[in-house]
Amino acid sequence: MKLNNLLIDLLLKFYEENETSLNEDVVFEAFNTSKEALRKTSHFNMLFYFHNEMIKLRSNLKIGYIQKRKTVDFLISKDIDTRLVYKALAFDGDLVLMDLANEKILAYLKRSKTHLIATVEFSKKNKPYFILDNEPLYHLELTSDAPLIKGAIIFVLIDEIVENKIYGTYLKTIGHEDDPDIETLKIIYSKGWPIEFSEEVLAEADRVSFDLEYEKEKRVDLSHLLTFTIDGDDAKDFDDAISLEVVDDKYKLGIHIADIGYLVKKDSLLDIEAQERATSLYLVDRVIPMLPHAISNGVGSL
Repeated sequence: MKLNNLLIDLLLKFYEENETSLNEDVVFEAFNTSKEALRKTSHFNMLFYFHNEMIKLRSNLKIGYIQKRKTVDFLISKDIDTRLVYKALAFDGDLVLMDLANEKILAYLKRSKTHLIATVEFSKKNKPYFILDNEPLYHLELTSDAPLIKGAIIFVLIDEIVENKIYGTYLKTIGHEDDPDIETLKIIYSKGWPIEFSEEVLAEADRVSFDLEYEKEKRVDLSHLLTFTIDGDDAKDFDDAISLEVVDDKYKLGIHIADIGYLVKKDSLLDIEAQERATSLYLVDRVIPMLPHAISNGVGSL
């Protein structure tokens, strides 16, 4: 069932409010509509009805997230979790409107995925087909030309989903199934983690500097202390250190943290990028840093 944006927004409001009925005047004002206009909207009467100045969601309908387990799926609503008899034709995490009478998904309100990872294979007739990671219920068709070889792992933008068929645009080949690091790359791309920094962010990082003599005048100078970084030899950044000294026959432990906030100015491109990334990501064989190396390994390094 294809719903127009008004009905999708109305269903989302029902979900956000965790209600099965909403005051009709509130809805009319919020969506700049009327009772007559809603009644004329395609599929409205199938999903809703008016009663006592309220707009009510029909009792057989439920809004929730699909949670896929190994052998069974669930519809996770705000008030109750429903174990489904059949496997749902949806991605794990999709927000859907479901008819619980027959477990049919009537509408996909929010899709959890915008991209896919696929492995390229070829049939006996030398036609390419695609194996989707963790999505056995779906079939992928590319809507654009792509340089395809057997075993290639490709990154695809989802254009449209019609029942069990996904139409997608080829974006890039991230590796080959025989590559030793391909499983790590699959995780990175499937999670949507940013691998590279934009040229503008890199340029701003290169411009970051400070005047050492000025900082010594404004700050407490502890450079005379014997100080050790606590990061290992293979660390990607060195921003934590300790010092140890004897004061009045007692040991004084100093904890030293790089003042990155002093270098990254509020609302700068670096600040915005760091907020979007939230943290550095430490994987088995690599680190995806929160800030460019010019900061984390350069001017911001202890």
